[in-house]
Amino acid sequence: MPMPWHKRNPDLYASEMSAVRRRYPDVAIQFTLGRVCLNGLFPVQAQDGSTIRCYHLAMVFPASYPEWVPDCWMLEPGVQHIADRHMDTKGRACLCLPHEVPDYFPEGIRFETYADRLLTPWLVGQAYFDTHGRWPPWPTREHGKDGIIQGFAELLGISDPAATDRYARLLVREKPAKGHELCPCGSSRKLRDCHEDLYRRSREAIPKTAMEMYRKYFVLYDRAPASNIPLLS
Repeated sequence: MPMPWHKRNPDLYASEMSAVRRRYPDVAIQFTLGRVCLNGLFPVQAQDGSTIRCYHLAMVFPASYPEWVPDCWMLEPGVQHIADRHMDTKGRACLCLPHEVPDYFPEGIRFETYADRLLTPWLVGQAYFDTHGRWPPWPTREHGKDGIIQGFAELLGISDPAATDRYARLLVREKPAKGHELCPCGSSRKLRDCHEDLYRRSREAIPKTAMEMYRKYFVLYDRAPASNIPLLS
């Protein structure tokens, strides 16, 4: 088992927890099953710096941090754990699609940027939902598998959902596709004679952790097509 990040890099741990304390003074730093966890009240602030309200959250840093982002759960009493609030039935936050993580953190994952780019917009959305009964009018994707397919369609630059589904499954497959396999575009041609370059470029753009997550998602969606699995965990 690899050494957890806070032991492997104590200087990074000290710096990141200092950032946590500065930004969220009401949050406790804990260790659960050897992982760094945060638990407490996370504020939603107005533009003038005043606090609109706070939400009780739990956050778990992965052992591989900062190679991957923390998980976040909603613990606030009275908040429904529903897809329209961009969380699953256990309260796990849906912050972005897994393959988009490098786009949010081109310079590397750090807690401050995670809070700015993923956590804060999600919290603002929660406050808006509590006031208006709906998510803010921001560009969003569908929930569950449909949202994943939309994200892959954007990555690939294609619009056919069925072809996108085939591409996505081939892209995240553990073993890379070989040139003699059929191209997922539906042309009935071999991959090497069709969209092999698109396949190779897209596969290289997807982090290993994201591929592992997508493989699990597709298995679960095949078993329960109507389920809304969180898109980032």
